[in-house]
Amino acid sequence: MDTDPLGLFDDSPPSDPCLGSWKNERLSIVIRRRGDTLLLESNGKELVLQPTKPTDDSEGANPGTATHEYTVADAATPDSHVYICRVMGTGRDTRLTLEPPRQKGGSFKAILKRVEHLTSGPEPTSTQKMLTSGGPTSPRDEPRRIVGGGSDRRNAPAYSRSRSASAPRGRGRGPRRSRSRSPPRRRSPPRVGKGGGKGDPDEPITTIFLTGLPADATEDEVRDDCERAGEVTRVVLMNRQGEKSAFVRYVTVHDAQRAVDKATEGRMEVCQGRVQAQMARRNTN
Repeated sequence: MDTDPLGLFDDSPPSDPCLGSWKNERLSIVIRRRGDTLLLESNGKELVLQPTKPTDDSEGANPGTATHEYTVADAATPDSHVYICRVMGTGRDTRLTLEPPRQKGGSFKAILKRVEHLTSGPEPTSTQKMLTSGGPTSPRDEPRRIVGGGSDRRNAPAYSRSRSASAPRGRGRGPRRSRSRSPPRRRSPPRVGKGGGKGDPDEPITTIFLTGLPADATEDEVRDDCERAGEVTRVVLMNRQGEKSAFVRYVTVHDAQRAVDKATEGRMEVCQGRVQAQMARRNTN
């Protein structure tokens, strides 16, 4: 049966707050007890600590806030102090300082913290906990919806018909194919004036006729390439006997003629290849 469960008559020295492993960016020390002696070990060296009277910041202060002070000396010369060691603070704010005694002068001070406080991270905040659990931090983090399903179109990226200089021209149809063809022959000059078709007989013809298009050509590709000569208002694709052709209507006769000239001279490719171009007999509707 234990005759002293509270340790009232235990003469062993109490645990010192300086015991343990301490560290900062440049220094790592271990303070342990050997019998009644406190030893500071660092880089293979061993120094002796002697406690002085603990000091409080103010009279009647909480004992947990007391500053514990020790003198540090070589074991061979215990009366020649090389450092003053102080331990202050509680919990994760506990720190140990080493500085030279006043009589030796010097303004440097090493501040160390317990190793276990350096290796364990801080308590996560409520925001961090929510992010870890995968929940939204605010209603704005959830995608906005519109009637009929789907994400809000205001958040969707805008697309333009104009091509980027670095974008591939094949539109995902596979490796780029060579569409080089023999130079087209020069066609007869356009007819301007009457004969514009079913509409106004005096309407000028602003439509060109393209042949030699690849079988997988699309209306958007033809429009994008032909707009290098001017504004296009209408594109009509046709497929006759396996050969693809197109009527392309411009806003002005000048733009239509320029498109024919550029295509004939090989200065304008359509769908990555050279095509034949001539003025149409009538405008597309």
